[in-house]
Amino acid sequence: MEIQTTDDDSLQQELESGENPYEQESSEKTIYHFDDPLLKESGYVEIFPNKVVLLFPEKISSTNYLSNVQNVQLYINKKLVFHYNWLPILTSIDLIRCKNMFDRAYSEYTALIDWNFWPGCHFYPQLYNESVSVYSNPGYTLTCFENYNTTSIELVIKPSQTQNPLHSFNVHAQIYVGPYLTFCSKSSLNHLDTNVIHLILSFILYKLTKY
Repeated sequence: MEIQTTDDDSLQQELESGENPYEQESSEKTIYHFDDPLLKESGYVEIFPNKVVLLFPEKISSTNYLSNVQNVQLYINKKLVFHYNWLPILTSIDLIRCKNMFDRAYSEYTALIDWNFWPGCHFYPQLYNESVSVYSNPGYTLTCFENYNTTSIELVIKPSQTQNPLHSFNVHAQIYVGPYLTFCSKSSLNHLDTNVIHLILSFILYKLTKY
């Protein structure tokens, strides 16, 4: 499956030039070593005062990774920006590592904004067969379909919102797969209200954990 990248060319140019557009004086990084012995890089979750960054190692083509472990995917305006099949999941422990990375990102993100999407307790057994969540207002529609093996998140930002003036907000989130920036909230969500962005990002990070 081909990895898709963000459409924010200016942001990508800054990253490629070595200049960090969100450079901060302090950060905390948690590193995850995956089980594929051929991987030359590790995954990590890095927390800055105004952003949360997840980096997953890129798959090595010669390795026979687990396939279709769980169908977890994220679409922004009909474009696939993240899928578990893009991750180097060689063992069941690697799958747990990926989930733990999202769990940590969700926890740290909601701590930074001091506000969050309040999910049900994920320690309870999931006895339902399917679940559909829908958030909709004049600016966006956010849906999530879930069953035992699938989490499919779709965010559609309505056209009337895409022409609003750019404004800043405090806390961003980014997802990398190897060198590829596949999701960046600054480029994807910057036309929405700050509280809406906090809700959407909290929801996405929580659901991508796939408890």
